Amino acid sequence: MDTKDLEQFIAHLQFLGYEVDQKEDSLRASHAMKMNLWVRPLAGGILFFSIYSLSESALTNRLELLEFINNLNQNATVSRFCLGSENDFHMEAWYPDFYTKVNFGEFLNAHEFDCSLLGKFEAGKFLS
Repeated sequence: MDTKDLEQFIAHLQFLGYEVDQKEDSLRASHAMKMNLWVRPLAGGILFFSIYSLSESALTNRLELLEFINNLNQNATVSRFCLGSENDFHMEAWYPDFYTKVNFGEFLNAHEFDCSLLGKFEAGKFLS
């Protein structure tokens, strides 16, 4: 990833109120009112992701959990939802490694919409 592009992505996130910290091969973007994000280069772009622990209910009701994830994926615009290898829950969205203020802003708005789906589909039952 081009350093200039990375700096523009970081500046945009900071403008929106995120605090951005560099971690080994990724960035952590935390926000008081929005979902915290991890950011790392992937396949000619940037992967934005969040990881959650599953609740006891999710672990014991796998069919309901998979239906929950399927509903999220059917309604998402730019994000995908899946189970991780550690039996955790992932929300991911990929953005090309080419920064423009308008396009990146639209992407973040769409990702925020996808985040709101967690409330619509009662994520509290499945995520701890």
